[in-house]
Amino acid sequence: MINYQGKLNTSAGAPVNGTLQMVFTIYADSNGTTSLWTETQPAVVVDKGVFNVLLGGVNPIPYSVFDGSIRYLGVKVGGDPEITPRKPMVSVAYAYRAGTAGGGGGGGGWVDDGAVVRLETGTDRVGIGTTNPAVELHVSGEVRFDGALLFNDEHGQDGTKWGIYGWDDNFVISKRNADFTWNSTLMVVRDDGNVGIGTTAPATRLDVRGDIKLGTSGQLFATGGEENLRMIRGSVNANGTIAAGSGFSVTKGVTGAYTITFTTSFSGAATPVASITSDLCLGLVSFHSLPNSTYFYVAVFDVLNSNFRDCAFSFIVVGPR
Repeated sequence: MINYQGKLNTSAGAPVNGTLQMVFTIYADSNGTTSLWTETQPAVVVDKGVFNVLLGGVNPIPYSVFDGSIRYLGVKVGGDPEITPRKPMVSVAYAYRAGTAGGGGGGGGWVDDGAVVRLETGTDRVGIGTTNPAVELHVSGEVRFDGALLFNDEHGQDGTKWGIYGWDDNFVISKRNADFTWNSTLMVVRDDGNVGIGTTAPATRLDVRGDIKLGTSGQLFATGGEENLRMIRGSVNANGTIAAGSGFSVTKGVTGAYTITFTTSFSGAATPVASITSDLCLGLVSFHSLPNSTYFYVAVFDVLNSNFRDCAFSFIVVGPR
């Protein structure tokens, strides 16, 4: 339907008041020779000369009426002749009929059902910022939502429903009930960048309340503990060069002596464990420094020959972040 407002005066120029029958006709030309649509509205209220009507409220206007050409509206009041000149219908009428993607025609366009405005066919598409929408709604640019964005499952069935919205300076993903009312909060991104899964108050960059699985098929559980720890592991050749690992450097001292220095210090004393990896060395590994946050010493002693020897070894260090 098309909203139309007009002003009606008497031949003397005085505004008309009353309830009148009016006939509205859309023509293909200004002369009124080719009528494309018409309807009679029997009781149009005119107040101080002004009236408002919805064209198409009695007889729906076919979309074919608006094909890109200028149309003209004729108005006939009561038993009087049709008012001339007839009014050209340009912008308002063509907003009534939305074209299909790319302007190719063939779509049904908009249908106004009163409380609902919808597209007539499932093949129609809406483009905002684009003349070639690739899907049912294609927006080229930013979209602002002052409420929740609600999702049904892909096929509109009665499966799990979701909501995405902003709440109290947080970005929230929630689970919804069948009627889309709130059920539970699944994930929160706070305005400080912290992400919470299973909690609405994440205390760290990623705060997960529950188990975490890793690996290509989820075959591994993420390690956890009461402390916030990190680990360095490495393998060192007998000559003091690094065979494997990262986050540390090695300084070779006298025979059998090595200093392992952490690239980034721990926040507190770390705990190292090392073991010989060479079959040529049957010995013990001993540590000649108290636990600290920056480095540790390794000394390799050959128990068979009662002397210190250069031998390859591996180590693991665990300490507070």
